[in-house]
Amino acid sequence: MRLTVAQSPFVRKSPAMSIRFLNRCLWPGSGLLGLLLGGSLAAETPKELPPTTNSLGMKFVSVPGTAVQFSVWETRRQDFQKFVEDTGRVATNGVYSLTTNRWQQVGATWQNPGFPQTDRHPVCGVSWEDAKAFCDWLSKKEGRTYRLPTDEEWSRAVGLPPEIGLTPKARSGKAEETYPWGGLMPPVVNGLPVGNYAGAEAAETDWPAGFRVIEGFRDPFDRTAPVASFDPNPLGLYDLGGNVWEWCEDEIEPGKDYRVLRGASWVDNLDAMINASSRHSTKPGVRNVAVGFRCVLVPAANSKPQTSGNSP
Repeated sequence: MRLTVAQSPFVRKSPAMSIRFLNRCLWPGSGLLGLLLGGSLAAETPKELPPTTNSLGMKFVSVPGTAVQFSVWETRRQDFQKFVEDTGRVATNGVYSLTTNRWQQVGATWQNPGFPQTDRHPVCGVSWEDAKAFCDWLSKKEGRTYRLPTDEEWSRAVGLPPEIGLTPKARSGKAEETYPWGGLMPPVVNGLPVGNYAGAEAAETDWPAGFRVIEGFRDPFDRTAPVASFDPNPLGLYDLGGNVWEWCEDEIEPGKDYRVLRGASWVDNLDAMINASSRHSTKPGVRNVAVGFRCVLVPAANSKPQTSGNSP
C-alpha cells in the first residue's frame, strides 16, 4: 500500500477542478439547491422517519435527501464484539498500524490496535468486507436491512449539496473550504475543538518523524476518541469529521475494486484530506487502524442501495 506525502495510508489524487459551496445555509432537504442543480423539490424532501434504537443500542436518525436512517455514531467496539462472538469471524489478520516507522503490519488487531480503547471507542482496523459482514449479521439478527451508506448518502449526512460528477472519484474534493464544521481551518468553533484530528497532542506521542499536525490545533485524544466525544452536526450525527475513516458501499469508480472512504481520521492533518467532499479509497480487504465504519438502516421499500455506479 503506497503512502502519499500526507500521512494517510490511502492513495489520493488532487481534484481536477473546484467549486465553492453555493451557500452553507442551503441545508440538504431545503429543496432550493436541488432545484438549482436540476433536481426536484420532491427529491430533496423524502419522508422523515422517527428516530429508532436497535437491540445493540445503536441509534438511527433520518437524513434529508436520503431514504435511509444513519447511525448517529460510528460502529463501536462493543457492537463489533457481539458480531464476532455470534459468528466466530476472524477479523484480525494483516492490520496496518501506525508505528514510529510509519504504516506497518506488526500484529495489531481491532482488539488491540496499538493504543488504548474502551467499548465505546469506534472499532478500527476492520475491512470493507468485515463491515459488510457485520451489516449482514445485524440484518438477519433483527429482521431489518442494515448496510453501509452510499457515497451520495454520506454526502447528504455531512451537509453537502448535490455534487457534480457521476462517480465518487469525479465528485471528490470539488467543494473548496468546506468542512464538517463550516468553512475555516483549523477544526475549532468558539475556541473548542470540533473533531478528532492530528493536532499537537499527536506530536507529543510516538508520532513518526516527518508526520505533520494541524497548526494551532489540539484535541484531547492522540488516537481514537470515544464516539460522541464532540458536538453532533445539525442532524444529530457525531464524528462525520475525524476519528476514523468510514467505509461506503461504492467503488471509487466503476470497475475499480477500490471502495470509498469518507470523513478523515485521527491521523489526518491536511486541508485537502479533511475537506468534507474528499474521497479516498482502498481495496475491500484492507484493514487499517485509521478506518472504521457506520451503518445505515434501510426501510423495507428501499432495501437496495443505489450506488453511484448505477446512477444515470
